[in-house]
Amino acid sequence: MPEVRCTGIVLEQALRQNEFIFRARTTLLRQQVEPCLDREEHRGSYALPATEAGVNHAIMDSQLTPVAVATLLLLGRHRFGDAWFTAHSR
Repeated sequence: MPEVRCTGIVLEQALRQNEFIFRARTTLLRQQVEPCLDREEHRGSYALPATEAGVNHAIMDSQLTPVAVATLLLLGRHRFGDAWFTAHSR
């Protein structure tokens, strides 16, 4: 069932602005969602297995922006709990 939930707010230090982070569930495939991205706002997308190992690996990717890492940390908190979040937050 499709749904959208706000999972947190992250301060983007470089731009000095808040970013609202949403968790969205959809019946669409990734290949159907990606063409709908606002290309002026986003340069691409990042797919990973929504598993603990997948998120643990992804948060170490030096190519991700701080907001992307924060988004992954919020996903991890939602899926794996507060203890996981505390252990992985910097």
